[in-house]
Amino acid sequence: MIFDARSVPAGTLIETDVCIIGGGAAGITIAREFINSGVRVTLLESGADEPEQATQDLYAGSDVGRPYESFPNSRFRYFGGTTNHWGGAWCDLPSPFD
Repeated sequence: MIFDARSVPAGTLIETDVCIIGGGAAGITIAREFINSGVRVTLLESGADEPEQATQDLYAGSDVGRPYESFPNSRFRYFGGTTNHWGGAWCDLPSPFD
């Protein structure tokens, strides 16, 4: 089941055996390992099922040392995480050169 925690009343106690933080590739993979195990798992993702600017803005910040200008644009805070933009130059099948 998927619930948007914004609709859960404040003070609600959520009981779970395992809490996984982050609904990206690793978090979803780990959560799926518990299917039919009898273990109660909660997967927490800070974003929704589609990108939202307010959530993405949580990546705002500054760096020290070597500049990395693309950081806020190289990560995504919504269900599936950064896997939502894999493809092309980010991740692809090996080329003959590889």
